[in-house]
Amino acid sequence: MQIRELKTVYQLIRTTYDETKKRGVEKMLGSFPRDALVMPEQVKSALNEKEFKQLEDWFQAREDKRKKEVEDMKWSRKLYQLRCAALVLSEFRDALKDQEVVKEFTAKHANELWAELDATRSDLRKAGYAKPKAELRSNRAYTKP
Repeated sequence: MQIRELKTVYQLIRTTYDETKKRGVEKMLGSFPRDALVMPEQVKSALNEKEFKQLEDWFQAREDKRKKEVEDMKWSRKLYQLRCAALVLSEFRDALKDQEVVKEFTAKHANELWAELDATRSDLRKAGYAKPKAELRSNRAYTKP
C-alpha cells in the first residue's frame, strides 16, 4: 500500500497485479486530512490486516517525528535564550542610563530582577560555571561583535 501525500490530504493506494493487462492497477482505498491524528473509520474498514498494520506504523512514525521536531525546537529555543542572555542584560544596563525609561521601572520590577539575577548566579554555579576571576572579566560583561 502506498500513502500518497497531497496538499491537504493523504491518499491510501492499493496496487494489485492485473493478469489481463499485465501490469499493476492502482485503487484508492480512501483519504484523510493531513492533520488527522487517528485513522478514520471508513478507511479502517477498507484495509486488510497487513495494510492496517502498515498504516498504524505510519501514524506512529509520523507522531514520533512530530514529537522529535517539537523537542528539537524547544532545545534550540533554550540554547538561543542562553546565548542571548548576556546581550539582553547589556541592553538592560544601557536602558537604565535613560532617565525616561527609569521612571517607568518600579521597585517591584527591580526586586523581580534581583531575584532572577540571584537565581541565575546560583544556577550558573550548579551548571559548573563559576564566577571568573576579576582579571578575566572585562569592564563590560558583553561586548557586541
